[in-house]
Amino acid sequence: MATENLPSAGVSTVRPAVHGVKNVAFFVENRNGVHLAVAIARALPDDVTPLFFTADAQGEVVEWISQAVAELSITNEIHNISEGKAGTEGWLERVGDASNEFIRSHGVDVVVLFNDRSRRGSAVMSATRTQVGTVLVQDGHLQFRHRRDSYIDRDQNWSYGITNPSSICVWGQSTADFISARDPSLDSTIRVTGAIGISDDELFNQAVVRTEPHRLSVDSRPKFLLADQALSDQGKCGQEEHRRTLVELVSSVQQYGEVSIKPHPSSSRRHLNWLEETFGDAVIANGRGLSLSGPQPPQAVITFYSTAYIDGLKNDVPVIFVSMLAVSVVMPHIQSPLLRNVLGARGVRGVLEQYLEAGEFPGNEHGAPIGSVIEPDVHPANAIVEEILAAEPMPPLPDEPDHEEGRTAALLDHLMSDVTDEGRIALVADDFSFKTGAPIPIQTALRYGSAELLSRIVIVDVRAFNSARDLARELSRYRIVLVNSLASFWRNRIVADSFFQFRQEFGNVYVYAHETEWVFDHEAQRVPGRHRKLLQALPTMTVLCVSQHQAQFMAEQGAQSTRVVFNTSPNMGGRVRRRDDEGSPVRRVLMAGTVQPRKGVDLYSQLADLARSSDDQLAFSWAGRLPKKFEESFELSKNVDWLGELSRSEMELAFRDHDVFLLSSRDDPMSLAVLEAAQSGMRIVTYSEVGTSEVFNGVSGYAAFYEYTPAAALQAVRDVLSTRPDYDSFDEALVKFSPRSLRNKIVGVMTEESAANPAFPISWEPVLQAESSESLYPAVAVFLRSRPKPEDIEGLLRRARVSLQRPLLRRLLIALHEEDWPTAQAWSVIGHACRDYGAELRTAAVHCVDRGLEVDTNSKRVHDLRRALDEDARIASEGESVQEGLERDSGSAQLRGALSRVRSRLQL
Repeated sequence: MATENLPSAGVSTVRPAVHGVKNVAFFVENRNGVHLAVAIARALPDDVTPLFFTADAQGEVVEWISQAVAELSITNEIHNISEGKAGTEGWLERVGDASNEFIRSHGVDVVVLFNDRSRRGSAVMSATRTQVGTVLVQDGHLQFRHRRDSYIDRDQNWSYGITNPSSICVWGQSTADFISARDPSLDSTIRVTGAIGISDDELFNQAVVRTEPHRLSVDSRPKFLLADQALSDQGKCGQEEHRRTLVELVSSVQQYGEVSIKPHPSSSRRHLNWLEETFGDAVIANGRGLSLSGPQPPQAVITFYSTAYIDGLKNDVPVIFVSMLAVSVVMPHIQSPLLRNVLGARGVRGVLEQYLEAGEFPGNEHGAPIGSVIEPDVHPANAIVEEILAAEPMPPLPDEPDHEEGRTAALLDHLMSDVTDEGRIALVADDFSFKTGAPIPIQTALRYGSAELLSRIVIVDVRAFNSARDLARELSRYRIVLVNSLASFWRNRIVADSFFQFRQEFGNVYVYAHETEWVFDHEAQRVPGRHRKLLQALPTMTVLCVSQHQAQFMAEQGAQSTRVVFNTSPNMGGRVRRRDDEGSPVRRVLMAGTVQPRKGVDLYSQLADLARSSDDQLAFSWAGRLPKKFEESFELSKNVDWLGELSRSEMELAFRDHDVFLLSSRDDPMSLAVLEAAQSGMRIVTYSEVGTSEVFNGVSGYAAFYEYTPAAALQAVRDVLSTRPDYDSFDEALVKFSPRSLRNKIVGVMTEESAANPAFPISWEPVLQAESSESLYPAVAVFLRSRPKPEDIEGLLRRARVSLQRPLLRRLLIALHEEDWPTAQAWSVIGHACRDYGAELRTAAVHCVDRGLEVDTNSKRVHDLRRALDEDARIASEGESVQEGLERDSGSAQLRGALSRVRSRLQL
């Protein structure tokens, strides 16, 4: 184990704390981590010693970390725990073992990390979390949206904190909500601390409250900075697409001013060479990162998705985020007069034109408040130190769910693989960020899917599409489309229009419904146009329902196929908690949900008042937020303890502290809160017309009121308190609501219906008969959905050369070369067709060669295509020489003949 001396550290005099922490070890992997670690170390109490360690097999990390802290005054050693060569078998296990040895030999009480999803960070966290306290500190922006988002192929941001450390310190509330929604079990360990060097920065805090527009101030030609991202190097999009976009952006911005290009620090040498060859002196030397604090900052920064906005906010420099359809990652909208989200180069041109003409930058008028992304005006280091001093070892993580539980689950996943071979499932969502409600069941169930099933699921975020046509083009790629909640149709015009106009292009469509009469009536009045489109699309979809009552209602609305799959939540699946029936003289009644008319807030208030006047020994509480739009809608009873919105861990405590859960909703197909309350051992009371009644009717410990009145509800509470719950029957009723059960039912329905429709027939004719782009693209989508083989593609292209006008043939080839083909032969067929088309598509042909060789490096067909393209390049070079000769001697018949031969050979 190697050590290197680092410069001395000054430690601030923070309050002398009563704690048992003596040594805190910071695991650092990069320069940013060092700066954050030093800031935290300086805030530690005087009696706590900071230590620094890393795992660097080559020694390079230790060297540049030492350089990074040279200007920082910290006295300590950096310990290198790496043993052996990185990447060799068992190396990460050795890193974990060395971590444990390090914390043991140095008496470490708490380990602080900045990334638990890097290979090294994950190994250190897994090895130490049960031995000592562990604190994870956010070191960069985590929340990005995705047009499509695979459960398997996610980036590290999505699973941040999944190792379950003692504490997770995040920048802002929106990140806390993001992590909590992904994994509710982490809710109690998340602490919003703000961001070091940002939340405590005066310039940033001024930007948070700023409302006035940014005004253009320039005496000469405006200057703009294009901050590139490592899109192609990181596999976010193809190399050609990345380069084409950069060229288009630079060309667009140059119409309005000078452009400098800042490469991303992690760009490959190949990409850097291309940037320098293409843009020359406009490329800024690749250094440590973006800095806008110089004397002559640019008038705006253009980038794709990054933390560039933080520098922009601090230095009063506008930032434009450019979204590309080819890139799934989307920077979320943040409301600020200095930030703007646009689609493509055309969107950039529109913003710059408005900026220069009006003299004011047109920032985002909507989006997440900056203060929710990064908590302003706080001292993050002190807050993080509080978490460090309180951190304790965590219990071992539970075993992973049994993905192949029983013959049924194994068979379903096997059938799923058979019927969706080479296909994927599009899970369509309007918003998966909510911690309650519609997103919870499907997310919970999918955590119990096998790796093979999860690898086939791609989340399609409808908010990231700009037109119904774009969304339809995306959904037409999938064999199965699963829409989570009908709410997407009402909330998002693009969803309603896409299913209304282009439903025939999609494969099997399922919608997992969470709504019944009240919501339907409400939305029919609020958005009648979208509601009509939903009703017209409903007969073409299979509706997955949470109760028999809901299935009957959906059939009445026109659904031709309904299947009951029930519901689930993260707390379902084990035995119901047994309670001692001897309670206090006052029995406590609880309702949970948003305080709104649909949830029966009037009934609940009147019930509490009636119980008080009747001298019943009952106390009433309601857990849930009160939306502003409902504040004046009703008078809340003083006999109810309005608890406000609770975290998941607080909600679990509320269940345990109350005796009866009373669902006051008049219309609720299957309440998750009721299921969780029953799981905790509470008695249950509901209106007889809600879905819960189907599950618990006749079970001791449940009572229904058949008239929707306070008196009837109060009598039901009295009745249920007079009986002893039959917990065995509760167990039996709730087993169908386990995550595995929901997973099995949904996959079973898909398997059954997909097996009845095993494949899409190959269809060339609609493509060949297309007369415009509007008719070509739907036909191409249908062709692609049929999963064509290389010979099918070849047959289509052979006919298309004859049948299609040249512009449409070009569009067809572009559409085909943008797909993700699994065989080198398919890439070869499309690449040859692009080459045959002519010079306009030679770049596409080169792309096909690159992709084909990725699939099969030894493919003879692809190598033949590459040689042909190399020969084309040689002939083109020869043609340039001939052309130069003609410019000197235009009368040379020999040169004119040579040029004619070159053009013929190049098919120009």
